[in-house]
Amino acid sequence: MVSILVDEVGDDVSPQSDKWRRWTSLSATGTQSTTAPDQPIAVYYLSSLIPPLLATILEHVDLLAVDDTTSVRFHRFFHNLIRSKPDTYLDLLSVIAYHTPRARYASVGLLSSYWPKAIGHIVFSKQLSDITSSESRSLSQRRSSVSRNSPSAHGHPYAHQFIPWRFGPPLRPVLFDGLSPNTCRVCFLAIEGFGLLCPFCMCAVHFDCYDYPDGSFFTQYPMATDRDIQKVSVHRFCHVLPNTRDGSSSVVSKQQHVFRMVNIFSMSLCFICHQPLWGYVMQGLKCSSCRQFVHSSCLDTTPSSKIARCRSVVIDSTAVTIAYSALRRSFVEYYKDSILTEVDLPHRSHEELAVFYAILWCQLRLLDNGLALGSIVIVSDSTGDPEEEGVAEEFELHYLVELYESYLSLGRLPVSDTLADYLAENGLRLQDCSIYFDWNVLAFFASTIKIPCTSEEARRSSELLGVDQLEPHDDSGTESSQPYETMTLGYLRDQLGDTLNMFSDTAARRLLSHLHHLGLLHRMDGNLLLLDGPSPAKLQCCFPLPFGFDISVDVETLVATIEACLSDINLSVNEIGLLQLIRRFWPNGMLSDYTFRRLAKAALAWILSEDNNLAVILREYVAKGSSLPGVRGGESMPWPPQTQLRSSTSGAASNGGDYVATRRALLAGYVAPWLLALHDQDIVAYAALVYELLSEYAEEDATHHPYFVGEITEKEEEKRQNVITDKILRLIVKACQTSIVFTVFDDLFQRWLERAQILENYTQPIPSLPRLFSREGDGSQRHTIMIDARFSVGDLSALANANPLQAMMNIANSNQDGFRRAIRWLCLFASSGVDIPVQTFLHFGTLASKMRATLEDCSLLIEATLYSSWLRSVGRLDLQTMIGAMHAKLLSEILSKLQASENVSEIFIFIRRSLATCLLLYGCERKYLSKLQMIEEDEIENLPSRRKLEARASTMTDPIIIDTKLMNALGSYIEKRVIGLSCLVAKFLNAFVNQTSLVESYEVDNFILRNAATLCSCIWEFYGIQSPELSSIRPALLVRVLVVDAQPFQSLLVHHLDMKTGWEVRLDTVLRLFRIILDVINPAFVVEDRQWGPNVIDVFHHFFTSMWLDEQEEIRTAVDTWSQTLLPAHFEAIARCWDEALSKSPISERVKLVSFLSQLRSHFPAWRVLMWETIIEALLENDFMQKGDEDGPAAAHLSLYGLSSDEGQPTAQIDPELILLRVGLISLSLRMIADGISIDTFSLLRLKDQIARALGFQDVTLVPSSSGHTFHIRFGDTSGIPSWAFPSITDLMLVLDSAHPYDLAASAMGGPYVDDDSPTTLLVGSAFVDLVLGLFTHTADLASLPPLTLKNLIKGLLIAIQKHDFDSRPLRHLQGDLRKAIRLNLFTLVIENSLSYDLRQLAFSATQAFIKRCPTMVGNFVFEAMLEVMKLMVTLDYEQKAEDLLVLQATVFLETILQMFSMSGIMAMLFKKRLEPNFFRVLRHVLDSSAKSTVLDGSKENLREILLRDTLSRVIDSDVESYQTAVQNLQDYVEIVYHTAYNSDLMQCVGLSLTNIARKAADWAGEAFDASPTLLICCTLIHYNKSQSRELVLYLETLLRATLVRFRVTAACLTRLLQVTSSLYRRRDTQEQQPPINVFAVVLLEMLSDALSAKCRLPHSTLAAAVEIVMSNTGPLRLSSEKLAELAACGIYSFQMGCLPDSQPQDFAVSQAVAKMVLQIAEQQPSVLFNLNKRPLNVRIWNLILLAALSLDRTGGATLLLDYFQSFTQAYHSSLILTQSAAAGYSGPEDVDISRAYISIKLWLLLSHKAARNDFDASGQENDRENFLSRMIWTELWPPFEAMIEFLEGGGPSNSSLMLASASVADLFLFLHQSRSILTLEWPAQMSVLARLRAAGRAESKISRVLRSINEAPPDVAVDFFISQTATEIAAEERLLSETAKLQDLAKSGAEKGRRIVS
Repeated sequence: MVSILVDEVGDDVSPQSDKWRRWTSLSATGTQSTTAPDQPIAVYYLSSLIPPLLATILEHVDLLAVDDTTSVRFHRFFHNLIRSKPDTYLDLLSVIAYHTPRARYASVGLLSSYWPKAIGHIVFSKQLSDITSSESRSLSQRRSSVSRNSPSAHGHPYAHQFIPWRFGPPLRPVLFDGLSPNTCRVCFLAIEGFGLLCPFCMCAVHFDCYDYPDGSFFTQYPMATDRDIQKVSVHRFCHVLPNTRDGSSSVVSKQQHVFRMVNIFSMSLCFICHQPLWGYVMQGLKCSSCRQFVHSSCLDTTPSSKIARCRSVVIDSTAVTIAYSALRRSFVEYYKDSILTEVDLPHRSHEELAVFYAILWCQLRLLDNGLALGSIVIVSDSTGDPEEEGVAEEFELHYLVELYESYLSLGRLPVSDTLADYLAENGLRLQDCSIYFDWNVLAFFASTIKIPCTSEEARRSSELLGVDQLEPHDDSGTESSQPYETMTLGYLRDQLGDTLNMFSDTAARRLLSHLHHLGLLHRMDGNLLLLDGPSPAKLQCCFPLPFGFDISVDVETLVATIEACLSDINLSVNEIGLLQLIRRFWPNGMLSDYTFRRLAKAALAWILSEDNNLAVILREYVAKGSSLPGVRGGESMPWPPQTQLRSSTSGAASNGGDYVATRRALLAGYVAPWLLALHDQDIVAYAALVYELLSEYAEEDATHHPYFVGEITEKEEEKRQNVITDKILRLIVKACQTSIVFTVFDDLFQRWLERAQILENYTQPIPSLPRLFSREGDGSQRHTIMIDARFSVGDLSALANANPLQAMMNIANSNQDGFRRAIRWLCLFASSGVDIPVQTFLHFGTLASKMRATLEDCSLLIEATLYSSWLRSVGRLDLQTMIGAMHAKLLSEILSKLQASENVSEIFIFIRRSLATCLLLYGCERKYLSKLQMIEEDEIENLPSRRKLEARASTMTDPIIIDTKLMNALGSYIEKRVIGLSCLVAKFLNAFVNQTSLVESYEVDNFILRNAATLCSCIWEFYGIQSPELSSIRPALLVRVLVVDAQPFQSLLVHHLDMKTGWEVRLDTVLRLFRIILDVINPAFVVEDRQWGPNVIDVFHHFFTSMWLDEQEEIRTAVDTWSQTLLPAHFEAIARCWDEALSKSPISERVKLVSFLSQLRSHFPAWRVLMWETIIEALLENDFMQKGDEDGPAAAHLSLYGLSSDEGQPTAQIDPELILLRVGLISLSLRMIADGISIDTFSLLRLKDQIARALGFQDVTLVPSSSGHTFHIRFGDTSGIPSWAFPSITDLMLVLDSAHPYDLAASAMGGPYVDDDSPTTLLVGSAFVDLVLGLFTHTADLASLPPLTLKNLIKGLLIAIQKHDFDSRPLRHLQGDLRKAIRLNLFTLVIENSLSYDLRQLAFSATQAFIKRCPTMVGNFVFEAMLEVMKLMVTLDYEQKAEDLLVLQATVFLETILQMFSMSGIMAMLFKKRLEPNFFRVLRHVLDSSAKSTVLDGSKENLREILLRDTLSRVIDSDVESYQTAVQNLQDYVEIVYHTAYNSDLMQCVGLSLTNIARKAADWAGEAFDASPTLLICCTLIHYNKSQSRELVLYLETLLRATLVRFRVTAACLTRLLQVTSSLYRRRDTQEQQPPINVFAVVLLEMLSDALSAKCRLPHSTLAAAVEIVMSNTGPLRLSSEKLAELAACGIYSFQMGCLPDSQPQDFAVSQAVAKMVLQIAEQQPSVLFNLNKRPLNVRIWNLILLAALSLDRTGGATLLLDYFQSFTQAYHSSLILTQSAAAGYSGPEDVDISRAYISIKLWLLLSHKAARNDFDASGQENDRENFLSRMIWTELWPPFEAMIEFLEGGGPSNSSLMLASASVADLFLFLHQSRSILTLEWPAQMSVLARLRAAGRAESKISRVLRSINEAPPDVAVDFFISQTATEIAAEERLLSETAKLQDLAKSGAEKGRRIVS
């Protein structure tokens, strides 16, 4: 154990200096470290044991996992070690620097636990464990458990200690935002002026961004004067961290308060003394529970009894309010030592005044913050009102700040030599340096004051580890310059005076306290307050860690510590090292280059080791499921939150992403800012340093294998140098990615280019080179590798325009040597895959002319161009301009060397690469160029894969043409007739015109058009050369040229085949033509997507016509011989050309071609010269051109104006050549089919399509099957067969009659089996059967055809019926067309009178043959045939011309059909439509003419009975729509055809059938069926068959009852029924004396009575009909007076009980009928009306009865009803005035009551008029009687109505009711006026009512009209008009009620449905 004793400072101090009083004597010293020079040897020996001992312990003992005993022992040992050896932290640095990672991690933990402020605290990585004594930890835990809300010393594991800080403006332009120390960690914007800084992690934030979780709170308090007013104050602060991790001395508990020292950023008041907490740091303490602030002095001096308990103080406005005078007094009292007058200022040093100014400036900012946040409120002394919010009246503080600032800016104060040296070394001005807020200055001051005091005051700073500046050791007695480790505070204060001219004790105290608060200076006892104690001068202090400014060997240890920390894989250890880097070695002019080199190397090594470390992480941690070293897990996140960090926990689930994210955060937070500061010191030196370090790193990785002992070959060394060069570039890229290159990229790249120059093989690619250049990837953002947004840690937008190629361009522009070097670099770039811009190549091309480049130089440039184009060719067409210029420049040199055969291989390579590059630019495929050997394999084998290049896909915007200079050069090369060169040019030309994807077709066409003659001559020469290389080139080139322009080649052939030329020339020409024909089957003889066939048929024409046109026998023989050698493939290829020519040539040429082919076919009979497809396509085109009814857009334009394009113009004539061509092609096709030439189904159907069109069919379409394998033809009508198509009909008949079999699928004919592709063997003509049928079914007027054509059509129909199988699947669907054809044959031809007898007989025979041969097909045709034949018979007047042949044939035809289908429901089918009476008359004629009945099933029955029985059995099966019609037709059949000679069995059958008919109809709606025909059938049969009617009568009663209840029955039907049955019963009862009783009349009366008594329900119309019969009371139904009275009583009862229906509009008519019946009976028996008084009637029923009385012609009913007027008034009053008491809650009448009351008044007035007229007839006194009745009625009815109106006017229930009432009053008064009633005399009263209503705004317009009408003379209107008008109103009201009832029912059913759904 080493004990270091420090002599106590003596009491003797130096005498008072002129400027200040020293705190210690001049001989006072401190204690140096044990590693300092000139220490005793024993000290060295003993101190050397400590680091290994600690390393051994920390290596083998886990201080966090051992038991408490071991932990206590260790910490006791460690505490004793610290007491005996205060510089133990240097030993821990040694362990970190030179020992194992395990010991290093533990040592870092000890440093952070015992000297946390010296080491700094971690922000980004995982927090280090607290390695303090277990006793301290347990004590802290017990204190935390006992004390309420007692936090730990550090609180949050990443707790900050923010202090106020003044951030100066940047001294240099800011290019890299986010990397400056002045950057806010929250908003990442620069801080200028006041801010907050944590000195232990260098975290800076804006004050406004400060939202520290444990550093801000707000308080809501009431005003003391008015507690209803609430205000809010915000306090911002930060806890002061303890000097050790245990924090045992940082918490003060008193009166349940838990106080901790805080830095307050918004001035507050002490809650004890209510005075401001002055100061800028550690102003006081804060309670963690009640959040109150307090002075530490108040807390110490105030008794506990006078301190309010925690949370017991009621806070109001007085807690934050202070008077203005009190504020000033407290300020002066606190800062009295810092207040200087203007007289004192010149006697102060710059350092002193700077300290005062900094403190007061901060104090002013804190005061402003407090005022702004409301934590302090200043009130006026005079008024007591608060100052303006956020603003304080200026006082001494403001004055001093302005005074000090202005004086400092003058620069007149003396400056110490130490500060002057610092400013000089860093190139700073005094005004730019804020010594109190500059970290480097403060660290320099701290390093300066701990240096031993020398006899000479000149102390200069020395550079760290500057080996070139070390002075020889002086063994004299002088004291070493090694700084002290421990010293007294008085010594430090004296050093401030000696070295910094800080003579003021106040300034010195504040500066020392500032250094202590920043952690640069420590008290040995760990007190938070530096000057706390009775004798501050004797306090022992230390500087725990060395500074970079120190002249000490311990700096080396610190540097090694940083290096070791950065080499560790644990990120927490990395961050500790980086903290020392930025806190102890921030770049400064006082530090040495050696220091920067070592630290920069360590930083770069840490950056570059990321990949290796990540591999270790994945292998050693992720794979094993271990926690990632130094990566935070589930612990708390730091503040501010780091955007670089991920929130996921670190564990086995991580894939290393958290580790990388944390490293990026460390890079952004520490390394990049430090390197940026180093960069800003000297940019050139920074570039040299970075490149040198990267080179060293690359060479270290590229060392030889350790076990390799042999010599390195030259090739291996070359490869090694290449690897090193690539490694250096990759490291530069890595540095660019991590954004640490800043502005030195060009310098780095230029240095790398110089190194790359040593590489001899410049074509060897550098893999890392492409990553350095701009490219566009898959994303939408374009970036360069220097400023990749994925890796950048700052804003590098200022470097976005960096161009890596600029350095190379600068060298190339310098001189010829630089140009040649740059060309090699260009090759290197291109071979490495760099996307070199086109402009760069163009610039080099320009330099080639300027620098007089040789063929070798140009070859290198072309080689680079080839490499670049190989990798990316799109969008680089401008390169051919450079290539053309180079060929033009070297043309003379190349031609001369070719002439002399010199350097031929080099020339070929140059030309080959040039042409290959051009082809790449044109879009030629690379594989194709390699196949053509335009590019050698060894030239591209080392190029990078094109898939790895993320080149942006460019588009070609300009047309591609071959450069003119290049074409001229190629022409010159061809003129030399060098075979190899010619082949090369041929390859180039063919590739350009056929294989270039980027060259548009029109661009190739333009090229050929400009050079057609030259190209044709070249191609003709190529066919004169037999070379394998040209076998696939010349046909492709020839056909491509001919497609564009065949005229030059045709002219060439005409010239060579001219008879004037020699036959040898013609023979050679024919031979070359034969070679061209042989090439027809060459795969290259084609032009994709172009019609090339017509352009080459001239070759075939000239060759084949030589057989018969050439006059030379040898030529004809040669052509014939060569033709015989042609293969079938040649014939097919030639035929394809003719096919194409037929499709594309003009019409005249097509006619000639067809003629030529006809002539050629005689020489080659087996040759199918034209394909079916070609013929069909030609027919299709021909059909389009023949359309003369369409003229395109012109017709559409004229149609807009209602005009036609045909008006005033002659009909367009069809071209005769088109007709000839069409007829010829169709005839040729039909002959080919007839001659047995096979044709596929597809072609056959398409040919059929054309034949159909030629025959005149419209809307001919090809309908594909659902399977898509075939199709069928569909055609529409035909307007007429063209005359030129008549021969085609004959040919078509021949095809139909052909005996050749053909496999025809059902899908080819359409129909239901359209999906059936299986073939059926039929005749070949079966495919055309539908055309024949179509001619019949679609020809508009068959009769207008020529007789012979019509006869052939009918014969064709007969052939189709006789020879073709319509039951086969392909033709089965044509049965309907066949029926239609037969139908038209019958309807059109047989019925047509203008046709000859033979044609009509033939057509009739065809119809009979169809029915005979195809009985299963007739279907409904038989019914139609019957109807038409019957019409024909009517037309032929069958009754008068019964012997006419057609009539006889028609009669037999109908009789035969009826006999054949009598049991098949033929009549039931006919009865489904309403038949005319003539039908039944003709039917009666046919049935009467039958000699005898047909015998069926062994029984003899006549045909009429058979038809009736069959019909009766089938009618019941009819659908609903035709049911009624069938029954009516059945009635007509019975009445007209068959109604006599019925037997009893047939009568019973009829009765039963009619009953079944009614029973079926009973299931329908009530009145949907009219049962009258069924009853009439019974009446007819009973009338004509009375003797056999018994069986039918038995059914009739049941039928009557059923029909009356369910169906509609007319009154006429009931009348006839009663008449028929009455005669029947009269006949029975002739022998009896009593009158006959008609059972059916009894049934009718019984049903009527029951209906009126609500015992049963009759349909409306039936009930009305029954009432009508009863009211007639004549004929068969005569009722007694008793029976009539009974019916009247039933009618009244139905009204009283509401038995009559009222839900439908037709119910109104029923009600009227019953009312009329009652009134008519009452006229005979007035007593029946007594029943009206038995039960009251409502107003609606009274209105109906009154209307019925008015509708009757007789007036008796009206007179009778007047006697019951009082009964009505009761109902009337009840409807209007129910109860008007308040208790009843009467709401007024409803709208319907108002309307009925209005109608009632009109009806009674009209009734009085009618009754008075009856009385006039009796007595002659009409007017008096009418006036009396009118007044009586008005007196009774108007007052209640008027009362109702007044009620509505007084606030009735509804405005609509008042509106209706007003309208009713107006109509009523108008009625009185128009009817000339006596009541109009009361007009003034009526006027007042109308005026009152109009004033109320109700029915104003209507009332106005009424008033105008009343003022006019009344018109002469009959009473019947008013009656009709009233009836209309009542009917409308009934309809309205019906609709309302329907809506209510729907709403009710919907509500019930909703309730069911909810339930």
